[in-house]
Amino acid sequence: ISGEQGTLLHYDGTAITQVPSGVESDKVNVKLFGCWGAAPGDLWVAGGVPDGSGAVLHGGLGGFSQAAGVPPIGGTWYKVWGSTADDVILVGQQGSLARYDGKTWTKVDLGGAGVTSRDGLFTAAGRSAGDVYVVGGTPAQGLALHFDGTGWAPVPGLKLDGVPLLTGVHENPGGDLVLCGLYGAKFAGRAGAWRDDSRVKPSADLHAAWFNAADDVYLAGGNFFALRDGVVAHYSR
Repeated sequence: ISGEQGTLLHYDGTAITQVPSGVESDKVNVKLFGCWGAAPGDLWVAGGVPDGSGAVLHGGLGGFSQAAGVPPIGGTWYKVWGSTADDVILVGQQGSLARYDGKTWTKVDLGGAGVTSRDGLFTAAGRSAGDVYVVGGTPAQGLALHFDGTGWAPVPGLKLDGVPLLTGVHENPGGDLVLCGLYGAKFAGRAGAWRDDSRVKPSADLHAAWFNAADDVYLAGGNFFALRDGVVAHYSR
């Protein structure tokens, strides 16, 4: 679990303990927004100082250190996700995406997919190295991208005209997808068959999604700008 003031917590099935994050010298300012790992000793944490600098940590339960070779972006990294130990993706402010191949971090140019430096990229998720989704945008306009193994492009068939910032995405093993964002924005389905549930309550900002099956979806969020009024939503039939 990652959070404010450089906080990292670990649950071992019985108790929750704090893990040294390696950012203690500036922990008051550093926010750790997301974590992912291929193994207990191969964990990645993304964060930083919003509109300032990024922090990417690598390590294990014994402690973390700043990862080497991560491209600077002049802002924070929001989330990290990987398909394997040698395929890890970072997303963050200023339309930034970087990919790790097990040895080197490389920043990916998303200009051809319509991403600009005004866009924040908030979450990445997928099923494999050749099937990855990223969501983000601006407060007024959301965006959703898909990587098909060859290149990045807007998600096919998903109409987002006037849809606000998207902040959460999850793909289940069957390829079903759920996306969520500000003001209750929520979409479910797959290419060519999207269901827009944005007018269905709740209408709170929705930050994160988990998709078990088409009729078993969980969303979490609250007031994105005031950081209060938390909500957990469950969709079922």
